[in-house]
Amino acid sequence: MRLFVGIELDDDARDACAAIAARLEASGLSAKYVEPTNYHMTIVFLGNVNREALPEIEAATATVAAQHAPFVLTFDRVGAFPHERKPRTAFVGSRGVDEAYRALARAMERACEALGYPSDKDAIPHVTLARVPERTRATLPMIDVAPFAVRIEAVTIFESLPHEGKTRYITQRVFEFGAIGTKD
Repeated sequence: MRLFVGIELDDDARDACAAIAARLEASGLSAKYVEPTNYHMTIVFLGNVNREALPEIEAATATVAAQHAPFVLTFDRVGAFPHERKPRTAFVGSRGVDEAYRALARAMERACEALGYPSDKDAIPHVTLARVPERTRATLPMIDVAPFAVRIEAVTIFESLPHEGKTRYITQRVFEFGAIGTKD
């Protein structure tokens, strides 16, 4: 199983992200755009995991989720990794540093590292909109983003599956904040 822990977006957030992606595409960014059904926020990428390890990952995720309260994250900018001058990935993200998100991400990273899944980078709150091929890299068009808020109430274990030449993300389990238990 190819797994990651992240945050599912509600329909309003998906629609806001899709509108921003459409503006990026209309502004001339030549890229492979993510399907709106695949919009999410990754906290920790686990990679290939044996199915037998899933219960311990679920237990660790449940523990972290139980220790956090819901919070609101505001998205208000377009950015790129590694940077806007030579983007590989275009995203919508937040200008500010959200301490609730940072605390959640650090706790989830520590829990996964304890299970032998080290994180290779700090989790930056963002939603990937497009991936830019090497041969077409150009400066990221800067567009204004009307701020929109996303209420974060749970973390999700996702499975990444190849599907008809694309990738789709399947929800394995959802763990609500402040509660021991899950939504299936």
